[in-house]
Amino acid sequence: MEDGFLDTYLATGNEETNEGYTFHAFKGARYPVARRIRGSRRIDWILLKDRLQRIRVKSHQIARDCDEVAGIYPSDHYPVLAEFMLTD
Repeated sequence: MEDGFLDTYLATGNEETNEGYTFHAFKGARYPVARRIRGSRRIDWILLKDRLQRIRVKSHQIARDCDEVAGIYPSDHYPVLAEFMLTD
């Protein structure tokens, strides 16, 4: 990525697909995929800039934990999480 930033989503083996899309308008899985433009429209990112290369990305996750039946969501976006490891 330009300017030396590492995209944690791609760094953990994910590809640019609609799976990385995190917006759901408080509808969760009911949010219509047809409204999405082809390709990735990721808007929630975790970027890492580590010029000394001492930080490794262990994992990247989109937390889709919610109560779909009751329609309870903490946000209109799914949270994005990354786990890092410091190296010597």
